[in-house]
Amino acid sequence: MINIDGIVVVEGKDDKTAVSRVIQPDNIYILNGMSGANQKKIDDLKRLAKNNKIYILTDPDFAGKKIREKIKENIPTAIDIYASKYLATKKGNVGIENMSEDDILDLFQNIHEKKSNKEYIFSLNDILDNGLNNRVKRELLGDLLSIGYCNNKKLVKLLNILNISKKDFDDAVKKTNEMYIFKTKNAAIFGKFFPVHKGHVWFIKQVARYCRELYVFVCEETLRDKALNEKSKLPDLSINDRRRFLEQELKGYKNIHILKLNEDGIEPYPNGWENWTKRVYEKIKECNISLDCVFTNETQDKENYDKYFDIPAYLIDPKREGYSISSTMIRNDPTKYIEYMPNSVKKWYTKNKGR
Repeated sequence: MINIDGIVVVEGKDDKTAVSRVIQPDNIYILNGMSGANQKKIDDLKRLAKNNKIYILTDPDFAGKKIREKIKENIPTAIDIYASKYLATKKGNVGIENMSEDDILDLFQNIHEKKSNKEYIFSLNDILDNGLNNRVKRELLGDLLSIGYCNNKKLVKLLNILNISKKDFDDAVKKTNEMYIFKTKNAAIFGKFFPVHKGHVWFIKQVARYCRELYVFVCEETLRDKALNEKSKLPDLSINDRRRFLEQELKGYKNIHILKLNEDGIEPYPNGWENWTKRVYEKIKECNISLDCVFTNETQDKENYDKYFDIPAYLIDPKREGYSISSTMIRNDPTKYIEYMPNSVKKWYTKNKGR
């Protein structure tokens, strides 16, 4: 739970429920959709704005945009908080209520307020020279900078009036160009997820934003898994537990698919790469999957993917800047690292510990 120095405006009750997992409910104002954004509610917000900052967090869709514009017309000082359409979409439904607690927390940790000074360091040339006249690239950039999607002219305006530095812009452009390459690609991630932690979920979501389809393979090996369970201070974890945790945490993300990969009979890691690769390609063929690339955050694994796979491998977040945590740390001391467990794992652990 974090403190917010103002009032956060959301569209509906479900949005308030989701946001209340991160900030105090008393700081949340419900509009009740487009019809709720009537003059009475607007006047109420204008009254609140006299002594409070007003933050706007509407759904990243057409209706949300119109509600935001109506509020800004009446309260120009209102501060925009933009949600990623990808992270807010589940089963075709777009809404703040679909976002996870960690994704909502990220929104409030990346708020851009208007500058007090009028220093214009960006121009239309910055947009054109960086290839941002492409709609998809602007959408990716707006997502990375937490400023939402906009056309060329509005993008220049937002970059100038918000606290966006040239370095942040350049870094976002670099990542945008990296992501754009994979928008039509099918990718894979491999892991034991023993147990799933917030770093895993963050990493998978990051990769899923890059590509068209993402296949996450949960690896099982009888002897290794038995040994891990014997040494772990967690209750015994099965392959079905690990797969279920991922499915629950990533439910609704249409381009993420969770599969099992059996590694029995293959020489243990870090050996056995050649036979392991054959097993992977057998699984891919069995599932009728077409893969274009592999993503990992392990430098050593990338080297082996490059050596044994006939598709490229890409390294993301090798320094664990998203979450500095590992499954080993959680297995050794689950109580100490319980806050790094996603909700599905935390509930399972709380229910089963001591057994």
